[in-house]
Amino acid sequence: MLATKLEYLQDKLIKMESAAKNADQQLSEAIDELSRTVQNHFNRTEHTANANHEQMGQKVQALATKADLAWLTIDSGLYLRNFSLRSCKEEPSKQSGKYIMQATIYDAPFLGYCEQSSFGGGWLVVQYRYDGALDFYRDWAEYRNGFGSTDGEFWLGLEHLHQLTATRKHELVVELKDFDGNYVYARYDEFAIDSETGQYRLMKLGTYTGTAGDGLNYQSGMKFTTKDRKNDLHPFLNCAAHHAGGWWYRDCAKSNLNGGYIKGETPKGMFWELIDKIKQLEAHNTQLKSIVQKNLLSRDETANGKAKKKHRPFDFAKCFKRHILLRFYYLGWDYQGFAAQEDSIETIEHHMFAALKKVCLIESRETSNYNRCGRTDKGVSAFHQVISLDVRSKFAPELQLDANNLTNELDYCAMLNRVLPEEIRCLAWMPMVNPAYSARFDCRSRTYRYFFPRGDLNITAMEESARYLVGAHDFRNLCKMDVGNGVVSFVRSIDAISIKPSQRDSERDGSYDMMYLELRGKAFLWHQVRCIMAVLLLVGQGREEPSVVKDLLDVEQNPCKPQYSMASDVPLNLYDCQFNEKSGELNGEESMGGESDLSDWIYKEEDLRRTISDLQGFWMKHSVKTTMVREMLKTLHGILEDRFAGAPPIRDQSVLLTQGVRSKEYCPLLQRQRCESLENRIEHYAKKRRIEVSVKSNDCSASGSDEPAAEHVRTGTDRNSNVDHGVSGMDN
Repeated sequence: MLATKLEYLQDKLIKMESAAKNADQQLSEAIDELSRTVQNHFNRTEHTANANHEQMGQKVQALATKADLAWLTIDSGLYLRNFSLRSCKEEPSKQSGKYIMQATIYDAPFLGYCEQSSFGGGWLVVQYRYDGALDFYRDWAEYRNGFGSTDGEFWLGLEHLHQLTATRKHELVVELKDFDGNYVYARYDEFAIDSETGQYRLMKLGTYTGTAGDGLNYQSGMKFTTKDRKNDLHPFLNCAAHHAGGWWYRDCAKSNLNGGYIKGETPKGMFWELIDKIKQLEAHNTQLKSIVQKNLLSRDETANGKAKKKHRPFDFAKCFKRHILLRFYYLGWDYQGFAAQEDSIETIEHHMFAALKKVCLIESRETSNYNRCGRTDKGVSAFHQVISLDVRSKFAPELQLDANNLTNELDYCAMLNRVLPEEIRCLAWMPMVNPAYSARFDCRSRTYRYFFPRGDLNITAMEESARYLVGAHDFRNLCKMDVGNGVVSFVRSIDAISIKPSQRDSERDGSYDMMYLELRGKAFLWHQVRCIMAVLLLVGQGREEPSVVKDLLDVEQNPCKPQYSMASDVPLNLYDCQFNEKSGELNGEESMGGESDLSDWIYKEEDLRRTISDLQGFWMKHSVKTTMVREMLKTLHGILEDRFAGAPPIRDQSVLLTQGVRSKEYCPLLQRQRCESLENRIEHYAKKRRIEVSVKSNDCSASGSDEPAAEHVRTGTDRNSNVDHGVSGMDN
């Protein structure tokens, strides 16, 4: 009986398995049929959508127009979908126009304008203004959702911005053109904003490059403010109401591109910090030019307002002249550079010539046979700056080198120091036999020092990296190329470089020790020392390998400079200058015959003591401030160690020497975006007729040379009459 039941169960199991197989086969056939149906519907829908999209794109491109004013654009991602674009970069036609955009499949699509001609193309326009037809004084909901039309002025919408920037890395470009047609731009290598929950906070803003000035960094980290939602930090104003437009305000300053489209200075209009400063400076300079003569005359008035008697003009025709070198120092932190400028009187050279003319040592710059050793930039100081010129003398030329007459000569430094600003002091002078001797052309070498705190820097790695710089190299990646002024060769030679301690701190870790980088060479390029120091600081911080300097000097492998910020100008000092024994001596070789053109520097004890006393005054002011801050730091370090045992020490002293915004994620130098190549810059300025390019034929039979043909570039504009483009130290 048990066997019968078992047979029955086996038979039933076989039938069930057979039924299951049949059901599975039927289900598989149904699934296949359904898949084919879905695929057919999908293909038809895709074909229809693509055709509609292409047709709509053609119509939109035919209708769309472009105008030349302010754009705010972002660089979108790198993915193209069937029904909408995630990126303007992957738009196949590469034509500027309207396209359907969608950040992800979960986000609503929207109509955007792709700009394909500026900055290599691939940019989604976020804001566009050109005639003021659209009112940007809107509430929160409108700024969130967007307003206007891509046929004219518009704002894309904060929510679309968030969706786009949340999915992948983006860049930001701000293009601006004022009512006079002046164009500038600002570019940031990273840009992202938060969600509405985070009030669309300006979450990421990368490193700035451009010509407009960094008008947005001040707002980094700020939430968006509109007239009906205040997120700014101003104590009593709603900045959006004050400036008539929503923006990432901090305290109603620096920038706002959503204000009224108004010409002139008004808080209700659009503004960008540097543009406003330029306009203010231009207006101020115009005013200064009209009153500068009056200001100069007012210096001759007495304290009670009564004018002094007019003096007879000094008759230089009755005076003897002699050729000299003048050595002086200056603290350039508050000056606009050494060389005189048309739009500023706050230059070292302006004050030097004002003093020389005031004490009647020269009649004019043009008649003084003037040359300078080095030309330092804004904020840079010098301890050993030298100029050569002809000045008034008490003695006839044949008597000027007599020892007694040298002692009894006019006290040039004392005369100048009485009328120079306190940051500028004459130290000594040297009589010259040869009137052709030039502080510029006869300078053998220039030595710069860049002072910096040790902090947590790896000095050994910096020294290793610095050694690659010694010798002749093409420094185009370690300077600011000044092609517009005719500089097209960037080969320079650094004779020596070292890092030395300047002042040791008493603390045990040495992070407050002061060091300096010292470089010696004949000539330096514009901002060369500051660019070198910026890269060495990255090496010292462990962000770059020491060999990165070697890579940057290899212009065959790296013909375009990576984008990076320079080191600060404040610590840089032209510390020493060495001169040829004879005028016209080349490369340190002895010239033929004759005595040396050089003699000893003439110091006066009384002048030197007074100058030391003046400099001690500067030291006292800054040393007291430094000591005060240092004692505060000691106390705070002690609190940190006592309250938070085991906390790592803080050694960020050197971080702030590098300018610009410091990104959270470091991008290695050789992986960064590159500047334009030298060849592109030459072509650019040649088209603008700022420089003329010609190629000299290489006729070996005529020249006897097997060197390649030389390319010559000539510029039609000089910074001033005494500038040699890149020969005598366009620093730093």
